[in-house]
Amino acid sequence: METNVKVANPYAGFWIRFVAYAIDLILIELFFIILLSGISFVLGIIGDKELAMSLPALLKNNWLINYGLAFLVILAYFSIMESSNLKASAGKLCFGLIVVNSETGDKISVLKSLGRTGIKSLLGILLPSVAFNEKKMGFHDEALGTLVIRKKDLGLVKGLIQREQEEIKRVQREKQAENLKAYPEIYKKIKEEPERWDEYYQPTSRNDVDDETYSKERKAYWAIRLG
Repeated sequence: METNVKVANPYAGFWIRFVAYAIDLILIELFFIILLSGISFVLGIIGDKELAMSLPALLKNNWLINYGLAFLVILAYFSIMESSNLKASAGKLCFGLIVVNSETGDKISVLKSLGRTGIKSLLGILLPSVAFNEKKMGFHDEALGTLVIRKKDLGLVKGLIQREQEEIKRVQREKQAENLKAYPEIYKKIKEEPERWDEYYQPTSRNDVDDETYSKERKAYWAIRLG
């Protein structure tokens, strides 16, 4: 007897991510306040009271310095937190969310985290795209190959990723088999003189690259060669 078991969606949706992001921004703002207070306090101690009093106003009125510092702090905060063993910012941790590599389910690298945070910070207007994606991937997630999931569902997500990879390989094998059946002479070329035919089927190896027969053969050749 078959039973239908409903599995909860392991991918974090728009609103929970939005609230988590808001918490992070509040924490970053508090950090700024503490940092400025500390700098002003130190300047007051060393005797430059005028600069200590004018520093907050200077940062508030100079939008370039203000937003530049904010961007750097946001970049450092998210990049370090989400590429660490925690795999999440403080806001995400509040809701049991983590950021993982969409191809492996493992933690992301610092460089991937930097790129992801940079895109999210500069193109935040695209964040609502999370709501319309099956895996709840924003533009920054798709660009860098990341997923935001519930930590408790990490095993489930890794299983789904593995199945997707196996399906991709299955389709590739089927395509390769079709090409072998349709172009048996190409398989013979690969077995006998691969270096020669590699050069022959390069896109710039012939002037008639737009020739339909040659184009089909070249496509099949590389599908078999790399498959």
